[in-house]
Amino acid sequence: MKPRYFTIPNLLTLSNLFCGSLAVLSAFGGNLERSFWLIVLAAVFDFCDGFAARLLRCASPIGVQLDSLADMVSFGLVPSLALYTLYDAAPALFAWSDGVISAAQLLTLVVAAFS
Repeated sequence: MKPRYFTIPNLLTLSNLFCGSLAVLSAFGGNLERSFWLIVLAAVFDFCDGFAARLLRCASPIGVQLDSLADMVSFGLVPSLALYTLYDAAPALFAWSDGVISAAQLLTLVVAAFS
């Protein structure tokens, strides 16, 4: 029996990865609003692929790896690029100031605490 790679959950996971990849390009281009909406759409696809895999009972080893890759791109790389874009666009906002904790330090603390 041949393994089936193009199942419904895998296609939904690929849609998640595609939205994440487009969000990366949007974040690099400086369009953070489009990047945000693409991540929202990626979250919808992420929910649907897990739901479809459980409903249809068609889990595959490649689906597990593909889901991890899509989640890392959509929910790991894109938020980091958005922070980088914000930091690059407004350096005065994140600048060090006479002993006051800067926004960059706080963002680093929050990202490190919740990852």
